[in-house]
Amino acid sequence: MSHFVRDWMSSPVTVVDPDSSVTFALTLMRRRNIHSLVVVLQEGQQTTYGILTTTDIRDKIIASERNPAETTVR
Repeated sequence: MSHFVRDWMSSPVTVVDPDSSVTFALTLMRRRNIHSLVVVLQEGQQTTYGILTTTDIRDKIIASERNPAETTVR
């Protein structure tokens, strides 16, 4: 049985600004029923892309007792 990436992809891709709060990112994920977001940083002509997952938030933000409302996804 063949599987395709498109079978698991969310479309359209949900993108957030790196200065968005973790709380905002979590709210967006819950509303869209997704577990990851693309973070896009535009600096001049250079664009940097990253992925933020619910696992990242659990392991790096919640586990270290940081306040998600005061922490950016950067």
